[in-house]
Amino acid sequence: MNMMPIDWIVVLCALALLYAVSYVVKKYMVGVSDFLVAGRSVGRYLGMGSGSMAGLGAITILAIWQMGYKSGFVGNWLWSYQFPFAILLGLTGFGVFRFRRTRAMTIPQLIEMRYSRKLRILCGLTTYVSGVLNMGIFPIAGANFIVFFCGLPTHVDLLGISCPTVLLIMIILVGISVLICLTGGQVALVITDFLQGVFVSVILFGFVIIVYKTMRWSHFVEAYQIMDGSRALVDPFVRSGSSDFGLGFFLIQIFWMFYLIVAWSPDTMQVSSAKDAKEAKLMRSLLQFKYLIGASMGLFVLPLAAYVIMHHNDFADMAAKANFILQDVDNPYL
Repeated sequence: MNMMPIDWIVVLCALALLYAVSYVVKKYMVGVSDFLVAGRSVGRYLGMGSGSMAGLGAITILAIWQMGYKSGFVGNWLWSYQFPFAILLGLTGFGVFRFRRTRAMTIPQLIEMRYSRKLRILCGLTTYVSGVLNMGIFPIAGANFIVFFCGLPTHVDLLGISCPTVLLIMIILVGISVLICLTGGQVALVITDFLQGVFVSVILFGFVIIVYKTMRWSHFVEAYQIMDGSRALVDPFVRSGSSDFGLGFFLIQIFWMFYLIVAWSPDTMQVSSAKDAKEAKLMRSLLQFKYLIGASMGLFVLPLAAYVIMHHNDFADMAAKANFILQDVDNPYL
């Protein structure tokens, strides 16, 4: 895909809108609690909308699509087992009520209250190192996707120096996020995440409509019967020839969901920013229903449709175009 001027205008307008919103709501940030936890004023519906985007980035979407493409219907079936556990977590208030009783705004603050300032500093250094490693993977993966998807050159001349385009895109992506954070704090993050969540939900639902209009169920049946070992992609009791995304992978996901209940920063901020513990509990429960009914359709259906395009004769022309682009990428991980 080559970006046309109208495409860049849409992208720039969207980014300008997000920053404009963060600047407008800046007036509501008058203290430390507003910057860190949005003044503890977030309701269930605003929190549900913003929570769906707090941990969703390009690399997350691509990872889910890779899982769906590699594991087929079986992967989606196993992935859906997370939702009952997630809804149970939300309804029981696990990790919410006890944390809110401490009146701490952040996990580092809680560590100092419970233990010592030295332990808080040690945990802070650990978080800093892991954050640097994280920010060396997530943004560069998103930047690589943008470069290849938009057909951008791999290098550009900047003041007479050949600079990788991926590096520039990564700086822009991180810079925009930091700018919004510093402008309006958690207040701006909650509202801009909510706007992005609405936009992404509409787009994913639109993708599902396009797939519904373009493909028939027979296409899926035939595509998943053509390839050798494809039965492992539709029958969860067939293990021969299955992908790396097996039962163990999804059990790890369920464990990860419990483990990160008050350890993952976006998740903790969501709980801390709620009006009270009851609102936080409802926020989490509603968020899982939104995942299950809304975003999951696009995130689950699209990789299955991509598999059909790449393996069904009716879509051979589209598959040829995709393979023509992919053959120029030397790195298999890209």
